[in-house]
Amino acid sequence: MNDADVLIVGAGPVGLVIAHELAHAGVRARIIDHRERATRHSKANVVWPRSLELLARLNLAEPLLRQAHQIEHVGFTQRGQSPQIHDLAELTDTEFPFALTLPQPDIEFLCEQRLHQFRVHVERGTKFLDASQDASGVLTTLRRADGTPEYGRFAWVIGADGSKSRVRECAGIAFVGEVVPVDYTLVDAVAQGIAADQGSYYFDSQRSLAIAPIGADLFRFATSNLSPEEGSVRLAIQHLLDSFEISGRIGTVRYRADFRSETRQAATYRAGRVLLAGDAAHVGTPASGQGMNTGIQDAIALGWRLGRVLLGHLGETSLDDYARERRAHVDTVLALTRAQTARVDEHGEDGREAPALPGLRQLAQLDTEYGAGHDRVPPLPASAAHRRASIDGTSPTVLLYPGSVYSAAHWQRTVLRVRAETPGYFRVIDLAGIAGGLGFRAVIGPARTALIVRPDQHIDQRLDPDAIRVHTFTQLGWRR
Repeated sequence: MNDADVLIVGAGPVGLVIAHELAHAGVRARIIDHRERATRHSKANVVWPRSLELLARLNLAEPLLRQAHQIEHVGFTQRGQSPQIHDLAELTDTEFPFALTLPQPDIEFLCEQRLHQFRVHVERGTKFLDASQDASGVLTTLRRADGTPEYGRFAWVIGADGSKSRVRECAGIAFVGEVVPVDYTLVDAVAQGIAADQGSYYFDSQRSLAIAPIGADLFRFATSNLSPEEGSVRLAIQHLLDSFEISGRIGTVRYRADFRSETRQAATYRAGRVLLAGDAAHVGTPASGQGMNTGIQDAIALGWRLGRVLLGHLGETSLDDYARERRAHVDTVLALTRAQTARVDEHGEDGREAPALPGLRQLAQLDTEYGAGHDRVPPLPASAAHRRASIDGTSPTVLLYPGSVYSAAHWQRTVLRVRAETPGYFRVIDLAGIAGGLGFRAVIGPARTALIVRPDQHIDQRLDPDAIRVHTFTQLGWRR
């Protein structure tokens, strides 16, 4: 065996966030990447509110906030129609009513630097070659940066190694989907005269154009079907701005990438002791910047479960729940982005109605659902700030609310009894006396209630506090 329980293959945002989640649980993980150095290309760069909530649990949101550019509005414009503008301030049930833009290399750098505090370092230039598994572990073959082979054994291997995942290939997991008949060009360019606080999407029957500010006078332009006959990239983007009647002048082009998009998903996210996340598990079109965010949510969903499995708090079947829940959610995300792309490649001049535009909460991924009753729990309201400060965001939690009318003495006895019945690695939070905001009240309700909340801030079970017993947790899969 190696000196780590888990091998993470791929040190992009997804692999790094998984490493953080495991490190917070005290689990030993090793993270490798075949690249000699981190990517210099901007790649993905939008972080939506739900991802920020989840990253905040790992103390990763704060460094992003200091460095990133903030987007307060998102607009959609179909040629010939009035713009549809979303104000992210309307998201009143989150601490992050905005989106951030920051080039992927900067996101990776911040995550990697924070990982050093756990004495975990990315092993660059180390390539994953092959693997086979048995009931207790995975035998791996790696190639080190100096070219020498390394043979090892890990309890678990995680493929976060992108759409061409070697880990997925070795596990024999099919990657099912289609090539989307739309060619995309991503361009980062200096520009003047374009709104610096808004992400914008423009469509007609032939093309689309997305614009996002990513720095001082620096913007990401993502466009479909950019014709080479239009001359240089700078002139082509300027022509698009003019054709959509967008004010602004394009200056120096700093980055360009061309690709044909695909919509694919792995047949399963788990094959024995091999697990997939991020682009290794699914890829979609770049519409509305959902790819990296969906991968970050994979990382959280997988990381907290695997950490708890290795700590003995959960059984391995919890990892099947990861595969089931995330595949179902990713289905909805892929459908959303594919529908947006369809506005270009399918809505032509034949009179067919263009697919609906995404809603604000869909973009923000705040309505992520894992089945009936597993709603996301908004952050505790400001009136519970003194309680929030003592909460480990990566731990499972029991929230206890006595209702608006209650006996203080009886409630105190109830809280003490629940603490005794609850596994020691849970946090039990008494919400008596809080003045909850509308978003929080909508989830917890007005009556006396208890919420058992998973580490990803989704409800595991809702019940009366008097009904909580030791077996309540074992029935949910939590061990003493």
